[in-house]
Amino acid sequence: MRDAPTNTDIRKALVHAIASIEFAAIDSFSRKVCKWQDWDVPPSPIMALARQTWDEVRHAHLGKELVEAYGGRIGEYPDTLGGLDQAQQQFLRDPVVSLSATNVSLEGPA
Repeated sequence: MRDAPTNTDIRKALVHAIASIEFAAIDSFSRKVCKWQDWDVPPSPIMALARQTWDEVRHAHLGKELVEAYGGRIGEYPDTLGGLDQAQQQFLRDPVVSLSATNVSLEGPA
């Protein structure tokens, strides 16, 4: 069953995982847009991140539509994204590290 490239269930699960990552990216990037306004971050990276957040919204919408085209729905499969401990959260207070970590951990798999 897993070897069949036409298996709709496998395709649906894969697309669901990608869409879930896009939804998580929306949350992560939009939080950064808000938090960075209180940090010592110049306005141009904040605006760039706001634009990237909008891209994630479009990606999530497309992913949702593709999941539905396969007969699925968002939430049908569990998300596997974990939280960060206190030390990791402090490390991510650096804007460059924060954005880099988000791009590698969320956008990379998508």
